Amino acid sequence: MMPTVTTPDQCVVLQPDDHPARTAKTPPLPEAAIFLYLPFLVSVCRTFASGTDDPFITLRYAANIVHGFGPVFNRGEGVQGFTSPLHLCVAVLVYLAPGGHDLLKLKLASLVFGLLAIREAGILLYRIDIPR
Repeated sequence: MMPTVTTPDQCVVLQPDDHPARTAKTPPLPEAAIFLYLPFLVSVCRTFASGTDDPFITLRYAANIVHGFGPVFNRGEGVQGFTSPLHLCVAVLVYLAPGGHDLLKLKLASLVFGLLAIREAGILLYRIDIPR
């Protein structure tokens, strides 16, 4: 349906769009908890204590940026060794945040972004009309 257009002295009444792809469908909470969040939390519990070298490398770049040496791993060596600029920006913000261990703060930020991504993926999956 198209919006109703009136003269400037009248109100404009917008009709909701009836297109099924634009309606806000979200998965029911029990279904989302079992099929989306539970596998994520199980994998987090199994792997949280271990770590790869990527966060350490990115935090070293973040520390050099914060201390004024630029995006370098070692001072005076201009080599890009970080995975992505966005991850480096998040690591700089985590490094500047007060308190705690920087690696723990970076892992917790990753968990938050992971949960947000799973939420959005669940909404996209639930909008696909497939048999459950």
